[in-house]
Amino acid sequence: MISLSARVLLVCFASILASCSRLPEDLENGSVILMEVAPGSSIGLARLEGRTHCVLERIGDVWSPGLHQPVAVSAAAPLRFLGWAVDIQGKSVAGGVDIVIDGMPWATKYGLGRGDVADFLKVPAYRDSGFEFLLPTYKLDKGRHKVTFRVVNKEGVGFYELNNPVEFELR
Repeated sequence: MISLSARVLLVCFASILASCSRLPEDLENGSVILMEVAPGSSIGLARLEGRTHCVLERIGDVWSPGLHQPVAVSAAAPLRFLGWAVDIQGKSVAGGVDIVIDGMPWATKYGLGRGDVADFLKVPAYRDSGFEFLLPTYKLDKGRHKVTFRVVNKEGVGFYELNNPVEFELR
Protein backbone atom coordinates (compact mmCIF):
# COMPACT_ATOMS: atom_id res chain seq x y z
CA MET A 1 0.00 0.00 0.00
CA ILE A 2 1.35 3.43 -1.00
CA SER A 3 1.29 6.12 1.69
CA LEU A 4 -0.71 9.31 1.16
CA SER A 5 2.45 11.44 0.81
CA ALA A 6 3.86 9.04 -1.82
CA ARG A 7 0.57 9.20 -3.75
CA VAL A 8 0.61 13.01 -3.65
CA LEU A 9 4.19 13.00 -4.92
CA LEU A 10 3.28 10.63 -7.77
CA VAL A 11 0.28 12.76 -8.75
CA CYS A 12 2.47 15.91 -8.73
CA PHE A 13 5.14 14.19 -10.82
CA ALA A 14 2.51 12.94 -13.29
CA SER A 15 1.05 16.44 -13.58
CA ILE A 16 4.51 17.90 -14.30
CA LEU A 17 5.09 15.28 -16.97
CA ALA A 18 1.72 15.95 -18.53
CA SER A 19 2.44 19.69 -18.71
CA CYS A 20 5.76 19.28 -20.56
CA SER A 21 5.43 20.03 -24.25
CA ARG A 22 8.38 17.80 -25.08
CA LEU A 23 10.12 15.40 -22.76
CA PRO A 24 13.84 14.76 -22.67
CA GLU A 25 14.92 11.61 -24.48
CA ASP A 26 16.62 10.10 -21.46
CA LEU A 27 13.64 10.50 -19.11
CA GLU A 28 13.06 6.78 -19.44
CA ASN A 29 16.27 5.91 -17.58
CA GLY A 30 15.49 8.27 -14.71
CA SER A 31 18.58 10.44 -15.14
CA VAL A 32 16.79 13.70 -15.87
CA ILE A 33 15.97 16.31 -13.28
CA LEU A 34 12.86 18.21 -14.33
CA MET A 35 13.21 21.95 -13.86
CA GLU A 36 10.55 24.62 -14.10
CA VAL A 37 11.14 28.00 -15.67
CA ALA A 38 8.85 30.93 -14.95
CA PRO A 39 7.40 33.27 -17.57
CA GLY A 40 9.10 36.66 -17.69
CA SER A 41 8.09 39.46 -15.34
CA SER A 42 8.16 41.90 -18.29
CA ILE A 43 5.08 40.33 -19.85
CA GLY A 44 2.30 42.93 -19.89
CA LEU A 45 4.62 45.83 -19.00
CA ALA A 46 5.27 48.84 -21.22
CA ARG A 47 8.46 49.05 -23.25
CA LEU A 48 10.45 52.04 -22.03
CA GLU A 49 12.60 54.39 -24.08
CA GLY A 50 16.14 55.01 -22.99
CA ARG A 51 19.00 52.73 -22.20
CA THR A 52 20.34 50.62 -19.41
CA HIS A 53 23.25 48.28 -18.74
CA CYS A 54 22.93 44.52 -19.17
CA VAL A 55 25.88 42.22 -19.75
CA LEU A 56 25.67 38.53 -20.64
CA GLU A 57 28.97 37.21 -19.35
CA ARG A 58 28.56 33.50 -19.89
CA ILE A 59 26.54 30.87 -21.72
CA GLY A 60 27.39 27.38 -20.49
CA ASP A 61 31.18 27.25 -20.27
CA VAL A 62 31.75 30.08 -22.75
CA TRP A 63 32.79 33.46 -21.34
CA SER A 64 32.07 36.62 -23.40
CA PRO A 65 29.61 34.80 -25.66
CA GLY A 66 29.07 37.88 -27.83
CA LEU A 67 32.59 37.35 -29.16
CA HIS A 68 32.06 33.66 -30.01
CA GLN A 69 28.83 33.56 -32.01
CA PRO A 70 27.14 31.27 -32.50
CA VAL A 71 28.06 29.77 -29.14
CA ALA A 72 28.07 25.97 -29.41
CA VAL A 73 26.39 24.37 -26.38
CA SER A 74 25.47 20.82 -25.48
CA ALA A 75 21.88 19.68 -24.99
CA ALA A 76 23.10 17.07 -22.49
CA ALA A 77 22.60 19.26 -19.41
CA PRO A 78 20.71 22.42 -18.39
CA LEU A 79 22.18 25.50 -20.00
CA ARG A 80 23.43 28.22 -17.63
CA PHE A 81 23.37 31.94 -18.46
CA LEU A 82 25.18 34.41 -16.18
CA GLY A 83 25.45 38.18 -16.21
CA TRP A 84 24.42 41.42 -14.58
CA ALA A 85 22.02 44.30 -15.23
CA VAL A 86 21.14 47.62 -13.61
CA ASP A 87 18.54 50.34 -14.03
CA ILE A 88 20.80 53.27 -14.89
CA GLN A 89 17.80 55.60 -15.25
CA GLY A 90 16.86 54.86 -11.63
CA LYS A 91 20.50 54.59 -10.47
CA SER A 92 19.68 51.30 -8.76
CA VAL A 93 19.37 47.59 -9.29
CA ALA A 94 16.65 46.66 -11.72
CA GLY A 95 13.20 45.42 -10.82
CA GLY A 96 14.09 42.15 -12.54
CA VAL A 97 15.69 40.71 -15.66
CA ASP A 98 14.05 38.52 -18.28
CA ILE A 99 16.05 36.47 -20.70
CA VAL A 100 14.30 36.41 -24.09
CA ILE A 101 15.01 33.30 -26.14
CA ASP A 102 13.56 33.26 -29.65
CA GLY A 103 11.07 35.95 -28.60
CA MET A 104 9.88 34.18 -25.42
CA PRO A 105 10.66 36.00 -22.13
CA TRP A 106 11.65 33.92 -19.10
CA ALA A 107 12.35 35.20 -15.58
CA THR A 108 15.95 34.98 -14.39
CA LYS A 109 17.09 34.65 -10.81
CA TYR A 110 18.02 38.28 -10.22
CA GLY A 111 19.65 40.03 -7.26
CA LEU A 112 22.84 37.97 -6.98
CA GLY A 113 25.82 39.66 -5.35
CA ARG A 114 28.05 41.55 -7.77
CA GLY A 115 30.36 43.72 -5.72
CA ASP A 116 32.71 43.87 -8.72
CA VAL A 117 30.04 45.68 -10.77
CA ALA A 118 29.30 48.16 -7.98
CA ASP A 119 33.01 48.82 -7.48
CA PHE A 120 33.82 49.19 -11.18
CA LEU A 121 30.87 51.52 -11.91
CA LYS A 122 31.35 53.29 -8.56
CA VAL A 123 27.67 52.92 -7.65
CA PRO A 124 27.22 51.01 -4.37
CA ALA A 125 23.51 50.48 -5.17
CA TYR A 126 24.52 48.08 -7.98
CA ARG A 127 25.91 45.52 -5.51
CA ASP A 128 23.11 42.95 -6.03
CA SER A 129 22.79 43.23 -9.81
CA GLY A 130 23.72 39.69 -10.88
CA PHE A 131 21.44 37.26 -12.65
CA GLU A 132 21.44 33.56 -13.46
CA PHE A 133 19.15 31.47 -15.62
CA LEU A 134 19.16 27.68 -15.93
CA LEU A 135 17.40 26.49 -19.05
CA PRO A 136 16.25 22.89 -19.24
CA THR A 137 17.45 22.12 -22.76
CA TYR A 138 14.41 19.95 -23.52
CA LYS A 139 12.47 23.24 -23.74
CA LEU A 140 14.26 24.04 -27.04
CA ASP A 141 14.80 22.24 -30.30
CA LYS A 142 18.37 21.57 -31.34
CA GLY A 143 19.77 24.23 -33.66
CA ARG A 144 20.36 27.99 -33.55
CA HIS A 145 18.62 30.32 -31.12
CA LYS A 146 18.76 34.04 -30.34
CA VAL A 147 18.91 35.46 -26.84
CA THR A 148 18.30 39.06 -25.76
CA PHE A 149 17.27 40.65 -22.48
CA ARG A 150 14.57 42.81 -20.96
CA VAL A 151 15.55 44.80 -17.89
CA VAL A 152 12.55 45.76 -15.75
CA ASN A 153 12.87 49.23 -14.21
CA LYS A 154 13.20 49.55 -10.45
CA GLU A 155 9.52 50.55 -10.07
CA GLY A 156 8.42 47.45 -11.99
CA VAL A 157 6.17 49.39 -14.40
CA GLY A 158 8.13 48.95 -17.62
CA PHE A 159 11.19 47.40 -19.22
CA TYR A 160 14.15 48.31 -21.38
CA GLU A 161 14.67 45.90 -24.26
CA LEU A 162 18.20 45.25 -25.43
CA ASN A 163 18.50 44.76 -29.17
CA ASN A 164 21.92 43.14 -29.41
CA PRO A 165 21.11 39.44 -29.70
CA VAL A 166 23.60 36.69 -29.02
CA GLU A 167 23.23 33.48 -31.00
CA PHE A 168 23.82 30.02 -29.60
CA GLU A 169 23.54 26.62 -31.16
CA LEU A 170 22.13 23.77 -29.14
CA ARG A 171 23.75 20.48 -30.20
